[in-house]
Amino acid sequence: MMHRDPADPEVQAVAAKHHAWKERFYPASARVYRGLGETYVSHPDFLAFFDKIRPGLACFLRDAMAHYVGAALRSR
Repeated sequence: MMHRDPADPEVQAVAAKHHAWKERFYPASARVYRGLGETYVSHPDFLAFFDKIRPGLACFLRDAMAHYVGAALRSR
């Protein structure tokens, strides 16, 4: 889905599933979930892991997660 805008409804549906999955392990408030997306880009191990799958994936995930926070979690 990286060829789509992070705000695309189908991308956001996957972000919603990802967020729900994370919440099975810990409360993923807006601040926590946005921070996780930032960590995917700022931490060298996460960045290498995701970009090994596909270059630019870490940034795409961060952007999709940030949009999800703004659209769906803004009150949390």
